[in-house]
Amino acid sequence: MGNVPVMIFVRGGCPFCSKLMEELQRRGCDFCALNIDNRANIDYLARLNLLVKAAPLVQTPNDFYVLHDLFLDYSPGSFNEALIDRIVQDMTCICN
Repeated sequence: MGNVPVMIFVRGGCPFCSKLMEELQRRGCDFCALNIDNRANIDYLARLNLLVKAAPLVQTPNDFYVLHDLFLDYSPGSFNEALIDRIVQDMTCICN
């Protein structure tokens, strides 16, 4: 099936977002990161919220977004080191 890119929305300066992207790059995971501090990306995110039903967006308190239906069970308030590890594991499976 090959690599499946996953889209993530990040906020500049968020240490969790930075760590997650470093881990994904280190593991060779295919992803696209969009900075939500950019107005165009915020508008794009709003359109995705309206258009994408099969893969809802998940938001954490740190304004980190993941676009993939496998991340539905990530509850707000649980964004920490353990969640980073879990996201990376899941994305590694998705990407490989």
